[in-house]
Amino acid sequence: MEHVRFGTMQVETRDDRHFFRIQVLPGTFPVGDLKVELYASVLETGDPVVETIKACDQCKAPNGAVTYSGQVTAVRGSSDYTPRIMPYHPAASLPVEAGQILWQC
Repeated sequence: MEHVRFGTMQVETRDDRHFFRIQVLPGTFPVGDLKVELYASVLETGDPVVETIKACDQCKAPNGAVTYSGQVTAVRGSSDYTPRIMPYHPAASLPVEAGQILWQC
């Protein structure tokens, strides 16, 4: 995962929803081997919010960046959500603290 990195991120809020567009530079990883999520930690009680966002196949930039987009309800502020990238395989499971997870800073 050392060559995978984040590019630009845009957030727009309308109609009680936050719309995220995040560029990911996958390096040598095939897009199908990566999972991009929006993560919001627990406020007081309950579970964290985790929303998988999808790659746009037609939105590949000349620099190799792939745009991922998704939306969440605007019950919480958009700044509560942190994008993260993880290696993905349908038969594998990664704990939230695994070193293979790239968090956007």
